[in-house]
Formats: sequence, structure tokens, C-alpha cells
Amino acid sequence: MMRLLVFVVLLVFASHAALAERRVALVIGNADYTHESELRNPLNDAGALAEALNDLDFDVTKVFDLSKREMEKALGRFSRQASGAELAIIYFAGHGVESNGINYLVPTDAQLEREADLNWDAVSLDDVQASLSWVKGTSLILLDACRNNSFKLARENGKRSSSRGLSPPTPSGNVLISYAAAAGKRADDGLGKHSPYAEALLKHIKTPGIEIGLLFRRVRDEVSELTGGRQQPAIYSALGSKEVCLASKNNCGESDLPRRWSEAKLSRNADVIRAFRDGPARKDEYYRALANDLLLKLNQEETPEDNLVALWRSIQSSTNVELLEAFRDGPAKGSAFYRELVNDKLGD
Repeated sequence: MMRLLVFVVLLVFASHAALAERRVALVIGNADYTHESELRNPLNDAGALAEALNDLDFDVTKVFDLSKREMEKALGRFSRQASGAELAIIYFAGHGVESNGINYLVPTDAQLEREADLNWDAVSLDDVQASLSWVKGTSLILLDACRNNSFKLARENGKRSSSRGLSPPTPSGNVLISYAAAAGKRADDGLGKHSPYAEALLKHIKTPGIEIGLLFRRVRDEVSELTGGRQQPAIYSALGSKEVCLASKNNCGESDLPRRWSEAKLSRNADVIRAFRDGPARKDEYYRALANDLLLKLNQEETPEDNLVALWRSIQSSTNVELLEAFRDGPAKGSAFYRELVNDKLGD
């Protein structure tokens, strides 16, 4: 078989993978609250989103029902993991509250009786945003929080405040923050398997080539329709002009698969085509089908002699001694004709 050519092409596939942007995600679902009502859907939502992001080639960390200490540790570990990444996402499903303009995500062990307790028992959105400070490219914070909570926190004046939703955030750096509901509004936990926000996000997040600005506008419209206009997600962005797509590592609206398929198809080599099918095209049914069809045809057509002819044509003009010797002592080892051709060329 054309082992040398296969080796070279496989190196090309490997180099593409090595140069691909690094994508990381931290997905948190808090549902089993000790001192507050248990939520029904955060674990479903977080689990489904983690699976979707994994399908989009993110390195996903998925964690459920975290205490304050566990949330802090998870953010610390993720901050180190996200350092230098081209794209980083933090998704939180659970309770969230606002106090004096500061937004907090609520761990499962939080015991919130006074507004002052938030400083010790909850995790501020500012701290979440700070964990993304070393991301090289774009950061997204997706908050499906403020779900039907009834926190009433005692203030210093003796009155109690009722959290009605998060306040508008101030994103800094190359960051986009998405709220499941508008500032000051509560987000539905949902009566079905997912919250309205998670359902809409899962529906649109894998759309090929869609830029994230349009993605979240579609999510907003979808949530509004699902809730009869009661809930409308909000977007707060400090992103630059570079287009970012979750379902494509290349330019938005474009896919690298047609070019890669063309290269693999022209090679007419089964190992190269299998490398394409099981690598870049492993999650694309269309290109996997094309690769399987061609593999079937090649299995019916190819002979060892065909492979030698194609490989010799690909290297016969080379002056690389090691390449020629590798062909002579490998694929052409059993062919006196091609061994003589190589020896004649090496003798020139």
C-alpha cells in the first residue's frame, strides 16, 4: 500500500488539528439547594449543553450541584485551563440574585438571610468574569439564572428585599454575557425537560456558520415565542469586530470540509480517505457517506500495482534521497522494476 504517501497526508491532517483553535467550556448545573427550593431542570439543561459543546469540539468540564467552595475551585481550575484559549464559555444554570447592583450565582449550600451573606455564601459575576481574564480570544458567559427564586434578604435598614432578577452587567475585555431573561426579570425553569432558554440555545447552537450575535438574537426570539413574550433574553457585549462562530472553526458561513474532502478524494488512497472520514468528517453524515461510498469503489478497483504507479509518479521528480530510499525499501521492495528506477535515479 502507499505507506509513504499515507504517512505524509496523515501528517497534514494532524497538523491541521494541532493548529486548530483551542475551545474550552465550563458547564455548571445547580439544582439540589439545601436552603432554597430545588430546581427541576438545571441538571438536564447543563448536561444537554455540555453534550452539544462537546460535539462542537469544545473541551468541556461539566459539574453539578456545587457548594461555594466547589464553585470557587471549579472556576480556578477553569481559569488555568482557559489561559490562551481562542474561545471559552462558562454556562450556569441555577439560582442567581442581585444586590446593590452586584450579581451573584448561588451555590447549593448558600444560606442567604441577609444581603451581607452574599459576600460569603455566593459567587459574584465579577469573579466569574475575572476567571476568563487570560483567555486569548473570545469569552462567553451564559446565565440561565434567577429561576423562580424567592430569596428575601434582610437589609441593614431592617427591610427585606426580594430578588427580581439580575442587574445589567458590565462586560470587560472580549466578552459577551447572555442572560436568560432581561435585566430585573426572572427566568422560567420550564415545565418540560428544559428551561425555555436552554431549549432555544440547544436548538440553534449547532447551526453551521452562524455568527454568535445572530445566534443569540435567534435564541432571544425563540424564548420569547416559547413563553408568549413573558421572557426575553438579553445580550451584553464587549466583543470586537472579529466574527465568531460556535459551529465552525473557520470563517463564519464557511466550512473547511469541502476542501479537505477534495484533497482526500484526489489522493485515491483508502487510508487517507478513512483518515478524513474518522477525523475532520467524523460528525458530518454527508461527508462520511461520501467517504464510505468512495472506499467501497476503491476496494473494488485498486490493485497493488496501481498504488505503486501512483506513488512513484508522486515522488519521481524528488531529489530527496531519504524519500526515494523509503519508497525503494518499503512499498517497492518486491518490485525489481521500481527498485531499479530508484537506484538509477540515486546514481545520477
